[in-house]
Amino acid sequence: MYNELYKDFGSIGNLAAALNSKVEFENLTGLSSIAFYLSVPLGSTVTFESSFDGINFSSATMRGIGTNGYTHSASLSGDFIGSILGAKIFRVRVSIAGTAAGTIMGRVGNQVGILEGIEHSSAPHLYGYETAKKDFDFVGAQTAQILWDPGAGKKFVVSDIVLSSNGNAAVTIFDETNSAGNIIYKGKLINGTNIPINLRVPIESIAYANKLKFTSVGVGDVSGVIVGYEIIP
Repeated sequence: MYNELYKDFGSIGNLAAALNSKVEFENLTGLSSIAFYLSVPLGSTVTFESSFDGINFSSATMRGIGTNGYTHSASLSGDFIGSILGAKIFRVRVSIAGTAAGTIMGRVGNQVGILEGIEHSSAPHLYGYETAKKDFDFVGAQTAQILWDPGAGKKFVVSDIVLSSNGNAAVTIFDETNSAGNIIYKGKLINGTNIPINLRVPIESIAYANKLKFTSVGVGDVSGVIVGYEIIP
């Protein structure tokens, strides 16, 4: 029977810069928390992932100690802490290639619950979201104008929309294609319209790299603000 309190892992220069290079920690003894220093390979982005069966991997949420923010990836070096409770393997994988090797070194332990409970009182925008605000100001009719082009391998999530109109216009805001199933907002604005729309359930784009677009018909000049965040696989 195993009864490990902690286990150290990692070494200097152990994370190569090539795409899909990885450093894995195999959690053979059922340890539950992880803390590590990460030097990101130069120019790269890395993704935190875990597997419960040793074969299939999904995103793992870590907290950046210096930023107090929750994230599934990193492009800047720093210290991170999180849970691997129940995971068979935890890994850091290069999702955007760099040019020089990086380092991950840390400790895995069996102390967990209290610290994580306190940390999860953080504000919602710290839970792994890359918050975004997109504003626009169009004159006259528009066709498929891009409002939001998320970063490589990311999806946009719309949480709030503010629209105003100088003149009458029929407006459609949509996910990549102006067709049924892709519409996020569709309505007729009259002269002097100024409407805030809070989506109690944020709308996630259908596919990674889809763009949020805008089309209007009529003589109205339409301006607005889109608020939301970006997510990664």
